[in-house]
Amino acid sequence: EKLPNSTKGLLYQSMRYQQQGKRQQAAEGYERLLALQPSNIAALNNLGWLYFEEGNAKSLELLERAAQLAPENAAILDSYGWVLFNNGSKKEGIAYLEKANELAPNNEEIAKHLKEAKAQL
Repeated sequence: EKLPNSTKGLLYQSMRYQQQGKRQQAAEGYERLLALQPSNIAALNNLGWLYFEEGNAKSLELLERAAQLAPENAAILDSYGWVLFNNGSKKEGIAYLEKANELAPNNEEIAKHLKEAKAQL
């Protein structure tokens, strides 16, 4: 609050709001952060995920940008792959989920997404 244009402050505050279930405040914070720092992969990923949960079509655009900026980040690839899969791009989504799983083979959430996606094919 004391440093409203601090990118680190906005990120941490938005993440805290998201963890507390304060989705609107979190989204507003991520949006402000992206206005200041359009390539912040954490903000792109987290806002993209919030949008996905709301059914907002902007989620794919944000997550695609995050994946382009961080093509070796398992968490980013998992988010993008899962959203692709759930928006009808099933094979492309699974490819991203498989890569995320290769990068983080011990991540239970990624493994769960990949297993669920493959079961729905």
